Amino acid sequence: MRKRIGLLGGTFNPIHIGHLQMAQAALEALALDEMILMPDGDPPHKTPDGATKLDRLRMTELAAAGRFNVSALEVERPGKTYTVDTLEMLKAQGAEEIYMLIGADTLRELLTWRDPPRLFGLCTFAAFGRSGCAWPEAPEGARVVRLEAEIPGVSSTEIRRRVAAGLSVEGMTPQPVVEYIGAKRLYHPPRLLTDGEMRRKLQQTLAPSRYEHVMGVEETARRLAKQYGVDEARAGLAGLLHDCAKVSDRERMLAWAAAYGVDRALLPQDVPAAWHGPVGEAVARAEYGVTDAGVLHAIRVHTTGCEAMSLLDKVLYVADMIEPGRAYPGVDEIRAAARQSLDGAVLAAMRRKLAYVKSTGRALDPRTAQALAWMEQNRAETLNGEK
Repeated sequence: MRKRIGLLGGTFNPIHIGHLQMAQAALEALALDEMILMPDGDPPHKTPDGATKLDRLRMTELAAAGRFNVSALEVERPGKTYTVDTLEMLKAQGAEEIYMLIGADTLRELLTWRDPPRLFGLCTFAAFGRSGCAWPEAPEGARVVRLEAEIPGVSSTEIRRRVAAGLSVEGMTPQPVVEYIGAKRLYHPPRLLTDGEMRRKLQQTLAPSRYEHVMGVEETARRLAKQYGVDEARAGLAGLLHDCAKVSDRERMLAWAAAYGVDRALLPQDVPAAWHGPVGEAVARAEYGVTDAGVLHAIRVHTTGCEAMSLLDKVLYVADMIEPGRAYPGVDEIRAAARQSLDGAVLAAMRRKLAYVKSTGRALDPRTAQALAWMEQNRAETLNGEK
């Protein structure tokens, strides 16, 4: 263990970007040798809800991503975990100076922690103040360093609330943590509907011709997934729900967007034909109970595409363009391309879509042009690498 360390502990239920920015700010401001993130095991003041201590440890590891060290010391220790015992163990492992990161409000609570005199002799508290708030007086004997940093006003409580309500938490915690929460279905998200329930709900929501299209996309997505090594069940789910918000009533779509917190930047005013992708992602999460981040992302970009498309994104994009009910000029060429190369089919589909939009004089969603440029560059690099 390095000599001069920072320690940020907490339930991390889940860890979020505010925690990470505190850790980075302290690491730089105090010129620390090491920053340790340490999830609580069985904290005396809190009872973590919705995730096990091993879940919280894994989410912390995913969030740290090698930038900070993560310690399982408290998670692995049986019984109630007290900070003073943890600090003594770190000292025994070779830490000479320990800076414990806290919010300034916590200074008022330090005298309620176990054995304050011993605690105060083991560390210096690196306290982060809140803009516009007065600094509380530190207890006698506590060594305190004041730190100032712009920390986002994100809370673990708000993340758990949003997940339980079927709302997105993208940007509130690192994407690998978002994906972990979804994969493990932590924090009681809306119940995942059964296959039959999904189909009945879609039939009640969509026009008959749209529902028939959805069935064709699901079938085609499964076939392409099998051909190109993508999980067939995930591809089928994405295909089934990709148009779950495609209704003719624009006001209904905007109401969904408002209810489920869709970023209005994803709904360009002059390209309403692209709205059902991001709105569909939100509806699939909130009303159908989907938490698979990859499936949700594929639904979001199935109309526009995006840079760095995943295999699942590509499968759904192509399936939407070539399902058996499609009969526009050029569709057979895209179908032929799909039999040979998934990337080739994506490129052919994007070029066809761009040409069609330009021919109609409609506004073009810039994300499609960006996605095409990325695909063309990526395809060229792949072909050059194969030579």
